[in-house]
Amino acid sequence: MNVDDLLAYLSIGGSNILASPLAEWMTSSPRFAAFVEVYRNKIRKKIRIEPEAEGLRDLLIELEAAYLLLQEQRFEIGYEPYARDESRSPDFAVTYRTNLIFNVEVTRMRAGVAERDGRLIDIVCSKLSQMMPNMINVLMIFAEDNTGAALDVAEAMKRLKVRAERGEVGLMTQFDFRNTPDFFKYFVRLSAVMMRSKHENSLSQFAALWENRQAKQPLPLAIRTSLQKCG
Repeated sequence: MNVDDLLAYLSIGGSNILASPLAEWMTSSPRFAAFVEVYRNKIRKKIRIEPEAEGLRDLLIELEAAYLLLQEQRFEIGYEPYARDESRSPDFAVTYRTNLIFNVEVTRMRAGVAERDGRLIDIVCSKLSQMMPNMINVLMIFAEDNTGAALDVAEAMKRLKVRAERGEVGLMTQFDFRNTPDFFKYFVRLSAVMMRSKHENSLSQFAALWENRQAKQPLPLAIRTSLQKCG
């Protein structure tokens, strides 16, 4: 299917916020166009389930992540490969050089959010349960403004660990951790956090990559380098 046919199949009209970026990305990247064609039914279903602007913005950053990952020729990606029933799992499984698989979960940090470092901590905590055990897991956060460039991700993660080690009741209650050991059971599954910030064109801009030194499956150097170069 060509680009126009895919957009028509997805029922994306000219006023839809997905229309211009998707057309641009599919035109510039045959690999991304092939990805959209393979997963066109899944994408169309998401559009129909969440037709409002906020839901479409969430979908847009998922598709932007796919576009960026596919800029690395050594990456092959699967879209929601672990999804089953109502369980929460990462958005993408990425295969590097045919034999090394890592997961990428994508989320959005909305513009104008006060106390952004606190919001970053909330985002990380809310996503820990989606990290797969015994695998490399990367959380990719897209900020809707230039927040990512200003945030000190390492410092925010240090504060999070201090709060968890103290067994802060509010933290445990808010994110359904039973206690400190339960928090770290999931925290050690997180290999890295990658921040991207809004750019003047239709793509975000790389801002920061924090690696979790406590991760059971650390981020290999080759994957870190490729992720930093994507886009």
